[in-house]
Amino acid sequence: MAHSPSLYNTLTKKVEAFAPIDGWEVKMYTCGPSVYDHPHIGNFRTYVVEDTLKRWLIHQGWKVKHVMPITDVDVKSLRRAAREGKSVPELVKPYTDEFFGAVKALNLIPATYVHAGAMFPEMLLNVRKLMEKGFAYVDGNQIFFKLEKAADYGILAGRKITPKTKQIRKSDYYPAEAADFLLFEKDYNCPRPSWHMHCCSIGLKYLGKQIDIQIGGFDNLFSHHENTKTLAEALTGKPYSRFWMHPRHLLVNNKKMSKSKGNYVTVSGLLAKYSPNAIRMLLLSKHYRKTLNLTEDAMGNWQKTWKKLENAYATAKLAKTKNQIEKSEKLKKRFFSYLENDFRTDKALGLLTENAGRFDAGFFDAAFFIFGLKY
Repeated sequence: MAHSPSLYNTLTKKVEAFAPIDGWEVKMYTCGPSVYDHPHIGNFRTYVVEDTLKRWLIHQGWKVKHVMPITDVDVKSLRRAAREGKSVPELVKPYTDEFFGAVKALNLIPATYVHAGAMFPEMLLNVRKLMEKGFAYVDGNQIFFKLEKAADYGILAGRKITPKTKQIRKSDYYPAEAADFLLFEKDYNCPRPSWHMHCCSIGLKYLGKQIDIQIGGFDNLFSHHENTKTLAEALTGKPYSRFWMHPRHLLVNNKKMSKSKGNYVTVSGLLAKYSPNAIRMLLLSKHYRKTLNLTEDAMGNWQKTWKKLENAYATAKLAKTKNQIEKSEKLKKRFFSYLENDFRTDKALGLLTENAGRFDAGFFDAAFFIFGLKY
């Protein structure tokens, strides 16, 4: 059994040894797609990091119980469906199918996928429980969480939060201010729980009152993850997730991805030009806590690098000798130490590609599994 990995924990602001609460099963919750549009490569940076961490944990000998929500009913899907004259199921089905196609193409190990719309009864039950406990109140056709009830609100984001307004009526998408936040509303004639209640309820139902790690893009940290943590702990009275992990953004040509800027890159568009292995390697080529820049030159280089690895692996399978294995032992230890110390996929991948001709086939098998590279 290899050493336990260490990870930067957003909650404590420290790199800490990671181990599951209960024995050998890791309970992992990761934020999933909102399926109102084509899946883009920015989200898949986070998904590939999550998948690679899961693969690393499996390689270490742990079981991983991984849950991911599919947000199929939210303000954006409701708004777009109304604009296009479609029902929400009609709108989201092709985008949901496209998401799962990208998951398969990029070789992500499937999670337990939970469609948020199917969980509405459970979410509404939790809203009712919060009201009964005095954590929530009704205002018109909306229900809000009382922020004054959350004594440590802001601890995850690492700052003292001072409310600037009484209520936040935007239900879902990253309001920067702190205030009583929305739990339930009737929007587009659709009574629905908020996005924060989605993740809280799905996590509690499928993983239990306490989980090992929750992961999402850095833009989820505040207020979505702060609110999700607050809701779960209000419902259970227990600390919710022991670790929180937040991969940083992906830029395109050093600019934030945007349709208006013309640099919005879909997964399907990238897969039409490059191999899934090259895409995965690009997405893992920077430490997850650093911003990653996507360019055509970088993708072209990783396409060539994959060919180099492919050839080295083929040669290693034909020339597997004891001498070759012994000479690469120090490199192997460095490779695994990089992953054990805050999951430095960038350094591990660099070592693999720079020394490809020095490894035996067995090591390639392990490295390819961890990085999710298909041969």
